[in-house]
Amino acid sequence: LDGLPVHIVLRALLDCRSFNAAKSLGQEQAQGKASNIIVADANTNGLDIEFCGDRFFMLEPEKDYLLHTNHYIGEAINSPHCADFASSYARFKRANTLLANNKDRSVAQLCQLLSDESDSELPIYREYVVDDSVHELGTVCSIVMSLADRKMLIRKGKGEGALFFEYGLD
Repeated sequence: LDGLPVHIVLRALLDCRSFNAAKSLGQEQAQGKASNIIVADANTNGLDIEFCGDRFFMLEPEKDYLLHTNHYIGEAINSPHCADFASSYARFKRANTLLANNKDRSVAQLCQLLSDESDSELPIYREYVVDDSVHELGTVCSIVMSLADRKMLIRKGKGEGALFFEYGLD
């Protein structure tokens, strides 16, 4: 991997004055990374940039939301049959089902979606468990943003003390 490090690209994206400027920057700096960035603004513009070494994919919303887990969506690089990505595909499928069946896009509803444990084997909201291939799997954090209200809610990990905390974006 080469090119501008993704953390510097993230900082530069935050400094962009418009959605189109952020989109252009994402295209210009796409080579040489293995990451995923969702870019959005308060005017409901959004896209998902998947960086994949010398390739990248710009994913526009197909519905009224953008959703991403830990596998590539722009191209079938990670097999749904590979044990390393089973959790990612299961969470993606469940979140799509929840979003398709409920048009409420409120912060409370999205926090509830990220707390879903209905799939006992591969839930969206998951305790850390030992895994043979990835070593440990589980929810690192959950983030919901209300760009129009300029706020972000973050919940670290999973457990009794894991609560969403609100941060202002000003």
